Amino acid sequence: MYVLALDLSADEARVRRAEIVRWLTDQGTLILNPRHVRPRDSGEFLAGPGAEARATDEWLSGGHEADVLCGRDVYSAMESFEPPPCPGCGSQLAVEDHLELLRVWERDGEPTVTCDACRGSAPLGDWESEYGAYVAELAVSFENWPGLKGEFVAELGSRLGGRWRTVMSRY
Repeated sequence: MYVLALDLSADEARVRRAEIVRWLTDQGTLILNPRHVRPRDSGEFLAGPGAEARATDEWLSGGHEADVLCGRDVYSAMESFEPPPCPGCGSQLAVEDHLELLRVWERDGEPTVTCDACRGSAPLGDWESEYGAYVAELAVSFENWPGLKGEFVAELGSRLGGRWRTVMSRY
């Protein structure tokens, strides 16, 4: 699962990353992974002693990694990817169109999309899909974690600032 900040600049994301790491470690949700070696490797953090209290499902020990990722990237649901519905009428955006719009977003900034069905328009990040894809400068990745409580995810999202989204990622 990813929790993403859609509206941060690169500079804002670097500052916010430090704040998010401090909050997650201070409350015991994450601890530094002593086996983490290279900066670009995943698994910089492991589940901390307070992590189980954030879960909605049965907590099984071991293998729960996390990262607080800083740098413009596309975050997607991988194999579970589905394009988002129009926020106005629910018509699905075509896969090919969505992929091209993501390339534009990553290269030039977030595009505004007009729905072919209802002619309503909204920024691409407002076309929401739990199994979608977004471009963000800052993301928190929870790898191999059970479901997380809505209150925890909402607080994390508000701490990220601006518009935030979740993406359920399955490999």
